[in-house]
Amino acid sequence: MTAQTTIQANKEVINSQTDAVKKSLETFSSINGSVAEMAKITQTLSTSLARVMESRSAFIETIEGVSATSEETAASVDDVTNMTDRQNDAIADINKLAEHLNVLSETLNTTLDKFTI
Repeated sequence: MTAQTTIQANKEVINSQTDAVKKSLETFSSINGSVAEMAKITQTLSTSLARVMESRSAFIETIEGVSATSEETAASVDDVTNMTDRQNDAIADINKLAEHLNVLSETLNTTLDKFTI
């Protein structure tokens, strides 16, 4: 093997390795973006869960006060309806976020499957 052939072979190996590193960087960048989005979704889920817990606590307090008077009962029924609507909205939000998180998880798994360990 001549020096020129060896140099050419080394250049090809270096180019191949450079391409592999670039692809790895792109993949890790994609993973990083997915993780950042998952963090946002997790924060949103946390906020939504806190809203559900707040609504639940308020719902319990409202139910305890229903027996006070008939006027309070009517007002409490309205409060319960509003809280139930908010709770349903929060649950729907959580469901949408969970579905989105599932899609991101599948994307992340697909990306990670490209790596061999």
